[in-house]
Amino acid sequence: SGCATGSGRMSIGKAHPFFGEAINIGCFEKTGRTVRSWLPVTHVIEKNKKNPFFLYYASPLPHVPLQAPRYWVNYYRKIIGDEEPFVGKSYFPNQYPKATYAAMISYLDEQVGDIVNKLKEVGAYENTLIIFTSDNGPTSNGGTDTPYFDSAKPFKTEYGWAKCFVNEGGIRVPMIAHWPKMIKKEQRSNLISAFQDMMPTFCEIARIK
Repeated sequence: SGCATGSGRMSIGKAHPFFGEAINIGCFEKTGRTVRSWLPVTHVIEKNKKNPFFLYYASPLPHVPLQAPRYWVNYYRKIIGDEEPFVGKSYFPNQYPKATYAAMISYLDEQVGDIVNKLKEVGAYENTLIIFTSDNGPTSNGGTDTPYFDSAKPFKTEYGWAKCFVNEGGIRVPMIAHWPKMIKKEQRSNLISAFQDMMPTFCEIARIK
């Protein structure tokens, strides 16, 4: 049997042929609240609710430049308080850089929640493997202040120790595998792996040679 595929990334409307259907992802403001027009990602789930499918969602969040929905930025402004603006050099300036960075994390969390809710809606949640991970550790440019958030914990987050460097804070990243039907809650694995192990693993699970 075949396996439907889909992929998406912000501002990219054409995917590599391997990933099949491309999805244009973005967001826009309406009546003071961001409307999630990125939701065509869930269209792949709806379209293939009766078939096996592979969905690769490469979110740009929380990559710089610092941009996030206004409602999340305002939420974190109340928590963080006054802060020094980022005046911008290679990236856009931002009046509330810490609040915006935190907002980007919450917006990503919101998007993952939308995907999970769609899987539940179509009855595919229990038997769908969800992998959540990152391609590298936290950055140090574009107005981000990742040491403020201790983003690489338990490793060092300072420049020279995180993204763009081969210390653990740069190349050792969290990974969550969620599959209610097959994986028990709160399990941990000490298996050493890298992204080149992903596709062979998925193929083995799907019994594809």
